[in-house]
Amino acid sequence: MHEITSIQKCLTDTRTILGAVRKVLTLVDPGFPEVQRAYEENAARLRVWGADRVQAYLEARDRVFAREVLYIACQGLFLNIEIFRSPVNGLLLEEDYETLNREYLLESLPGVRLARRQAKAAWEKIPAPPPQAQRLLEEIGDYYAYLETVGYKVAHYMGFRLADALLYDILPGYASNQANTIAYADALRQYLRVNLDLLE
Repeated sequence: MHEITSIQKCLTDTRTILGAVRKVLTLVDPGFPEVQRAYEENAARLRVWGADRVQAYLEARDRVFAREVLYIACQGLFLNIEIFRSPVNGLLLEEDYETLNREYLLESLPGVRLARRQAKAAWEKIPAPPPQAQRLLEEIGDYYAYLETVGYKVAHYMGFRLADALLYDILPGYASNQANTIAYADALRQYLRVNLDLLE
C-alpha cells in the first residue's frame, strides 16, 4: 500500500507537479526564467499586504494549475491511444489546442472544481488591496495565464510523447506513429516558439 501512496503522491502532489513543469519550461522556453523571477518578486511584494492570506491564495492557485495540468497531460496520452486504435483520429492533431486538450471538460472534474473554490475563497480573504497591490495581483494573474497557455500545451505534448514509450509495455499490439509525434512537435514549436527538441 505504501508504494501506491508514493506513486499517487508523485502524480498528484502540487509541489512535485509544479517543480516538473518549471523544469520543463525552463528547458524549452528561454523566456520562462524571467517570467518565473517576475512572479516570485511580485509575490514577495504582495505578501506585505497580508502574508498568510496571500500565501494561501497563491498555494490555492498552484493547486488549481497542478490539477489542470495533470489532466491535460493525461489527455495527450489518451489521444495517442485514440490514434493507435483508429488512425483517422490523427486528424485531431489539426484541431485548435483548447479542443485538442479538452479544456472544456476541466470544470466537470471534482478535483479542479474543489481547487477553484478554494482559490476563490482564499482570494476573498485578502483585504481590498491598494492600487499598487492590485497591479501586482494582475501581474501574478499573467503568470498563471502563461502557465495555462504554454504549460498546458507542452504538458499535452509530453503526455502524447510519453505514450509512444509507455504503451509498448502496457497496450498489446501498440505501434506508435512517429510521423504524428514529429508533426505535433513541429506545429507546437512554431506556435509557441519553444525548443521541444531539448526534451529527452
